[in-house]
Amino acid sequence: MIETVLLFLLVGNLQLAFCTVKISENEYQTEFFKLTRRLQASSASPFGSASRTLSSAARYNIFKSRYSRIKELNAEGRSFEAVSNEFAVMSDEELAMFTGLNISLYRPEDRLSVGGPAILGSSSEVPASVDWKERGHVTETKAQGTCGSCWAFAAVAAIESRYAIKTGTLKMISEQQVLDCTYIDYGFDGCQGGWMGDAFKQIRSKLGNKLATSETYSYTGRAADTCVTNIFTKKGSNVVNALVAANLAVNAYTIVDFNGNEEKAPFEKNLARAVSTGPVTVAIEVVNSMYTYGAGVYDEANCKNQVNHAVTVVGYDSEVFVIKNSWGSAWGEKGYIRFDRKISNQCFIGQFPEYPNLVLTGEEEEDNSQVDNPCEPNPCQNRGKCKVLKKDGAATFKCKCRNSFKGTLCQDRASKCQDKSSRCPKDKNDRRCLAGKRFVKKRCQLSCGFCYL
Repeated sequence: MIETVLLFLLVGNLQLAFCTVKISENEYQTEFFKLTRRLQASSASPFGSASRTLSSAARYNIFKSRYSRIKELNAEGRSFEAVSNEFAVMSDEELAMFTGLNISLYRPEDRLSVGGPAILGSSSEVPASVDWKERGHVTETKAQGTCGSCWAFAAVAAIESRYAIKTGTLKMISEQQVLDCTYIDYGFDGCQGGWMGDAFKQIRSKLGNKLATSETYSYTGRAADTCVTNIFTKKGSNVVNALVAANLAVNAYTIVDFNGNEEKAPFEKNLARAVSTGPVTVAIEVVNSMYTYGAGVYDEANCKNQVNHAVTVVGYDSEVFVIKNSWGSAWGEKGYIRFDRKISNQCFIGQFPEYPNLVLTGEEEEDNSQVDNPCEPNPCQNRGKCKVLKKDGAATFKCKCRNSFKGTLCQDRASKCQDKSSRCPKDKNDRRCLAGKRFVKKRCQLSCGFCYL
């Protein structure tokens, strides 16, 4: 009898696993009409004209496919709820416009040039939970729209919060200024993608750590042809400088060490340790289920390609990481999403964390490292990238030859760099300088061993 019941349950479960949710045409039409009416009436929608570029018939067909998947996700017993929202009527090409992270710009060795120490695994205790939003150190959620500026929004969110933690004052900083100024000297549009670390570096070098408020330098959703560094506003009868953080320097930025060895230094603990000091920017892969996330613990485990979106981790507990997104307050949990910590390196969240080191004028720079960093200064020189190793609680290093794009860091100076001027093209449009369809000046600088061809 027991065997019969078990067999019945097993067959029933298999049938549920392979069945598809049946939806009538009437239900499709009703839900599509409700969604379009809601979007037309909503003032909170940040998506501009993205949903007006295709015909109603095309939108309806897209919606049917999205709505079917929403119903399937909710029938699978996930720990989050999928909902119909603005993204449910967008094509895959349109959805991609709401991300914007460019992995080809990631350069961990740049960290050495700006002095940011890596946070390594440590025996020090990590707080059980932290929520910077509840502490009042996180600004309201914002919307990047169809400009691929997620990297700027993530970087600014981290600076806003860490500024508030340092000074006790929470200010809204201009993403538009960061968007306009980060890549203006590099020959491409920041709406086509970027990287958080580049924003931190340019805030320091190009903007002199003087940032405008979002009120005085408002977001337009497109990169301007000029970088404005001096913003003034009228206060009463006086014209005053409207720059934020004039006394606060982005002295460096930190790359949190990623260690895939769960026994020695699990990335979740390293990321949590970093977030315990303030919000941290991370790179993730957005798959279709995230667009229709409504609430709950996001338990998607099928991220397999590569990172394409930047967000900011503003808190954690033993179960989740709390993430601030840049898709407006109408999406998710008022603009936030909770990632499941039980899924190891979920959608690559732990692989590329970075945050700015903010230093008040006259204050000594913080040392965020948990161990002495033997890679500073770099002992490898032209023998490759210096990689920190931990052994028996002590830090050591090795020089790692890392192939990168069509070139390598590990070139012999005598044999390969005798004529560096001929190896490194001077024209930024030279095809040899293109990586991931983006021109990055640093990859073609005339410096032996760092010329990527």
